[in-house]
Amino acid sequence: MKELGGRFLLDQGTSKPKDRVLLRSRAYEFAHLSDVAPELSRARTPDWVAILVARHRGFTGFVSRDASMLEDPEPLVALDSSKLVFITWAKGLDDPIREWGQLMAFMPAVMRLAQGREPCVITLPTPQLRKESRVKPRSLLHDVATRRFNSSARETKATAVGAMKHYLDEIGRPELMP
Repeated sequence: MKELGGRFLLDQGTSKPKDRVLLRSRAYEFAHLSDVAPELSRARTPDWVAILVARHRGFTGFVSRDASMLEDPEPLVALDSSKLVFITWAKGLDDPIREWGQLMAFMPAVMRLAQGREPCVITLPTPQLRKESRVKPRSLLHDVATRRFNSSARETKATAVGAMKHYLDEIGRPELMP
């Protein structure tokens, strides 16, 4: 399936990556308000003006860390008069790497949700690791041994160690064996 793409305007509060690769991928292009309309980024410009700039310049969407703007009527009116996808975070992130990683990870899903070219607001969920996210390799080995090989973990481990040792000997790298 072909990945849907688009151009997105980043508001003033959204971090601007220094790496051009993040600003432009195969499917998405991101431009910061300070690059698109520098005169608006210097002064304290209302958020709704940036949304209108995104609409006027033909952007697909508008990305903002400031979800609170959705509590004011002016930004909502500006969004409703556009075909923009408004992307924000459920919980603010103080780390630009996490912010961009989460944004890029969710972009394919965002674009699927946004199909139809009606204005919409998409709130990215808070990614969390739970206790269950941490598993010991020994436990996984036990599961693999029982499920795939109908064997004990001890037997499966012995077979794997033999195969690993054989391969490392073949390629002349026996020192890598644990």
